[in-house]
Amino acid sequence: MESKYNIVEVEWEDITFYSGNYYINDVENYGLKRIKTIGYLIEDNKKYATLCMGLETTEENKCVDFIKIPKKNIIKIKIIYKGVKVKWNKK
Repeated sequence: MESKYNIVEVEWEDITFYSGNYYINDVENYGLKRIKTIGYLIEDNKKYATLCMGLETTEENKCVDFIKIPKKNIIKIKIIYKGVKVKWNKK
C-alpha cells in the first residue's frame, strides 16, 4: 500500500520556563521561544497540527515519534515537499 504526506516546517511559539532569580523589571526582556519543527504532516485540524518525525516502512501506518502543536501556537506552516509517497513494505 502507498500513502501520501506533505513534509512541512512548522514555526511555532513554545511555553518558556526560566529558572533562577530575576529582577521583576528584567522579566519583560525574556520572551517566548520560537521553534521550527520539520516532519510528515499526518493531521491538520482546527485545534492542532500533528507531525510525525518518521514513518515505519515495514509496518503499515506506523509513526515513529510525533508532536501535536496547538494551532494557537503556530505562526506558519511551510510545505517543503508536497505529496511525498510512502510505500509500506510487507514483512
